[in-house]
Amino acid sequence: MLQVTNNNKRSMTLGPSEPVHDWEVERATVLIECREYRERMEVLERKVEQDQIIYEKNTASLIREVKMKETLLERRLEDTENRLLVQVNSNLRSCYVNCIILSIYICVCMCVCI
Repeated sequence: MLQVTNNNKRSMTLGPSEPVHDWEVERATVLIECREYRERMEVLERKVEQDQIIYEKNTASLIREVKMKETLLERRLEDTENRLLVQVNSNLRSCYVNCIILSIYICVCMCVCI
């Protein structure tokens, strides 16, 4: 029976001429994991940048909307105040006219009674 030595086995399988040490396997594994983590980190960084841009756009949009609503409410308030002032002035004029008419009536009544 022929015995095949370790070196002959390695050359027949086209493997390394020296045995692979555990630290080499671990190093290769760590390097692969490092690359995968770096790629994942880059993906997450791009996602954060995109989210930041969207956040800034949404914030600006919301600020514009709030300012627009504030302006609209200020106009409505001003219009309501103006309408109320017109109504109060109209009522005051009516009261004033009524007072004058009443005064005239009283004067006439007093003159007739005298």
